[in-house]
Amino acid sequence: MRPSEVVPVDGMLLSDVAEFDESSLTGESLPVSRTAGDELLSGSINGGSAVEMTATAGADESQYQRIVALVAEAGQREAPLVRVADRYAVPFTLVSFLIGGVAWALSGDAVRFAEVLVLATPCPLLIAAPVAFLAGMGASSRSGIIVRGGDVVERLARVETVAFDKTGTLTYGRPTLTGVRTTGSYPEDEVLRRAASAEQYSTHALAPSVIEAARARDLPLAPGEQAAEYATNGVVVRLPDGEVVVGKRRFVAERTGPIEAVPLGSGELAVYVGVDGAYAGALIMRDELRSDAVATIDRLHELGSATR
Repeated sequence: MRPSEVVPVDGMLLSDVAEFDESSLTGESLPVSRTAGDELLSGSINGGSAVEMTATAGADESQYQRIVALVAEAGQREAPLVRVADRYAVPFTLVSFLIGGVAWALSGDAVRFAEVLVLATPCPLLIAAPVAFLAGMGASSRSGIIVRGGDVVERLARVETVAFDKTGTLTYGRPTLTGVRTTGSYPEDEVLRRAASAEQYSTHALAPSVIEAARARDLPLAPGEQAAEYATNGVVVRLPDGEVVVGKRRFVAERTGPIEAVPLGSGELAVYVGVDGAYAGALIMRDELRSDAVATIDRLHELGSATR
């Protein structure tokens, strides 16, 4: 399988190690590392290196197809109220015609028949319920929310507790730089500039965020004279002013000597940076909350449908 290619069916990884973007399946914003023998889910995206895999399921039985089937099923599942409306639709129509016919016969005026039908047509039981559920499911799908069926929409009125998977739901699903911790050998901006210069030659999901953070500070990125990326670990780049290694702590430590893990807060991750064979610092990144996440939770809390 080539780099950035979508896994077509569920399978098992044959290569020693690889990274896959499973955000479309799990919402996890960071690539997931897989080793030989691990299960691969269809719909995930291969990282920056070619890998070998073997299929363990056909297209109809794979994870991605199950999601497609779930979406198709959602459009076919009706809420109980809608099923009740459908059940009484035909009898109601027949009774309406009967009442209209009797009114016409007794009055001798065909307008009476039409008046009865006009009154019966906009019956809330027959029209309002299906239209409301279809509109609700359509609005949710445009917002990226998959609803399993109309019955789920109806049960939402009785929800007492709401639980969220934060990644990609309450957060943007893309880590951004929140700080730079240095050893003191270089200023923060210099560590970030060199790291971003090296990340120009990386295909890792965090690379664009590092580069974007450097550009936001108007830091000039240096061109690389020589670059090598090590899948799932990091990148080593020779810049005009020295060699830079960026990546996981263990990977950087192999080229700089032992590195103590940087203390991290909840939801934070660290990208380690080495310069000319010495540890220079770490970039602290976090998947930030969406701008409306707090307001959404507060509103649910006000409605009595969520607890903190």
